[in-house]
This record gives sequence, structure tokens and C-alpha cells, in this order.
Amino acid sequence: MQVVSKDGITIATYADDAVVPMDQFPGARLLPFPGEAEQGINEETPEADLLAYAKQKRWQVEIGGVTVGGLVIATDDRSKTLLMGARISAAADAAFTTPWTFPDGSEEKLDAPTIIAASDAVLAHVAACFDTFSAIKTKLGAKKPTIKTLDDVDAAFAALV
Repeated sequence: MQVVSKDGITIATYADDAVVPMDQFPGARLLPFPGEAEQGINEETPEADLLAYAKQKRWQVEIGGVTVGGLVIATDDRSKTLLMGARISAAADAAFTTPWTFPDGSEEKLDAPTIIAASDAVLAHVAACFDTFSAIKTKLGAKKPTIKTLDDVDAAFAALV
């Protein structure tokens, strides 16, 4: 397991083979914890910063993609930008089509209704990610927090994956 830590607080964890987006964690350090993958965060690992973890989890889920009509649509920032441009063209011309490359490398020509449906689904997905993050922040800040662990944060986002 890899642990992202800042000021002695664990803010994210990743599998040993994962590429960790350290640019998302200014001032943090990446620490290897070999052999602890099954145990995850434990007594010897610094306490998790649940808000930072939730922020990172929101970003991971947001860019994790969505499935629309059987098509897996990438939701990284570049893909969202390309989809927005295609949607503008599709909205202006009902006969618009464009070739599209999917996360698995396959390609297909998409028509205007499919592009609009994909754009709507991506927008709803991103909004749901931010809504879930906002709900987590509220639950963390409550007098009696109901989000207490990394697993609680993961569970909150599970429905979006």
C-alpha cells in the first residue's frame, strides 16, 4: 500500500501498483507501507484526515467514467472538454456525428442524440460527486459526526461508482 501523508496525517491510500497523482496533494509525501495492503490504515499509520480523503475520493470517482447506453464515457478533464465541444455541435445540428474513442481504445461514430445523452450523464455524474462530497463535509462537521472512517467515506461514494 502507498500512503499520502501531510504533516503526519494520512490523507489518501493507494494500491502498491497505482499511479498516485501527487499534484493533487501539495506539500504531501508518498510513503510506502509494504505488506499492509490487507490491513489498510492501522494503529501504526497516522490518523486519516477524512475531509482530505473525501476530497481525493470525490476527484477519483469524478474522473472514473460513466456508462451511458452501454458506452463507457471517460470523465477526466480532457474528455469532459471534448464532450462539451461535441455537445455544442450536436445541439446546433441534429445530423452531427463525430468519431469517439472510448477508454478501452475502441472507436465508434456517435450521433447528436448520443452525444447529448452522454453529456447529460456526465454532468449528472459530476454534480452527484460534488453533492456527495458536500454531504460528507456536513456529516463530518456535525456535533455527532456520522462519517468517522475511511470506509464511511468510501461507502458514501459507492453508489456513484
